[in-house]
Amino acid sequence: MLVGVAADNPLVTVLSRALVVGAVCFVVGSVIGHLASSVVSREVAEHERSHPFPDDGTGHGDGVEGVSA
Repeated sequence: MLVGVAADNPLVTVLSRALVVGAVCFVVGSVIGHLASSVVSREVAEHERSHPFPDDGTGHGDGVEGVSA
């Protein structure tokens, strides 16, 4: 904004352009974030399907085999 005012542009013009650019960047960032989130969710689901945790029958998936507490 300082550069816009320093270039002798009216304050209203600088602020309105900043508002438009901010809104456009918000929309673009939201779309990219949604796409990235869906890609990561899909990849995690596929990894979990192809590399399932072994089931030892106890219902606990966080124990270390051969170690007693």
